[in-house]
Amino acid sequence: MIKRLWLKYYWLFGYQSRLYDWLTPESYRESMTRTLECIGEEPGAVWLDAGCGSGILIDVGAEKIASSKMIFATDILDSGIRIARRKFFEKGLVEEKILFFRSDLTSPLPIKNESIDIAVAHFSLYTIGDKEERHRALNNICSVLRQGGLCAVVNPSEEYDGRQIIRESLQTSLGVDSKWKHWFKKFVLYRITYSLGLKNIERRLKEGLWKSYSTQELCNEMQSAGFSIIHTEKVYASSGILVLGRLSE
Repeated sequence: MIKRLWLKYYWLFGYQSRLYDWLTPESYRESMTRTLECIGEEPGAVWLDAGCGSGILIDVGAEKIASSKMIFATDILDSGIRIARRKFFEKGLVEEKILFFRSDLTSPLPIKNESIDIAVAHFSLYTIGDKEERHRALNNICSVLRQGGLCAVVNPSEEYDGRQIIRESLQTSLGVDSKWKHWFKKFVLYRITYSLGLKNIERRLKEGLWKSYSTQELCNEMQSAGFSIIHTEKVYASSGILVLGRLSE
């Protein structure tokens, strides 16, 4: 019973309490950073954060947001949106540059068609278990992208390995954290991260409730939605696949 409730309310509780941010492994932030690096410099662009969660894009991409024209950020959970909005203002970003709204990606987005330059779906589409529903979500993103616009999708790989994610994150922590913070992550935080988060994601992926991918499979899904693939790579300790596509003109 407790397990079922945790799986159901994992993100809801994690976002509201900010526990999710505390437990987020360094490798996950590196995955978002690498996604933004692949997109490159796009000053004056209009962005869509499709599945913004607690605002990891804001955490690692504040400079890009500051140079953008506008960013739309959406999530299915109000709790994530509230935390992401708070982060936006904490970083001193201009209020008029962002619009947060609650939305299910499988429903049409309340954004004008062909008005977005760059869309990011970082570990958001994989929780849509049904293939047709995922295809619908990608089509909804396509509909608001301008011709030639970029879309970066990151989803779990078939090699998803929570323990490897923790190992890589601890290696990164050695270079960025104080000694006491590194040891706190190693012996407290990341043990919770694995047991309450990553382990359950592994289970759902193995059960087929959520979707893991080969690189070719993710490319095929994006191509079927109208994207030309311009870059692919493994991220997130090889537990994630990053595919960057351009909407065919």
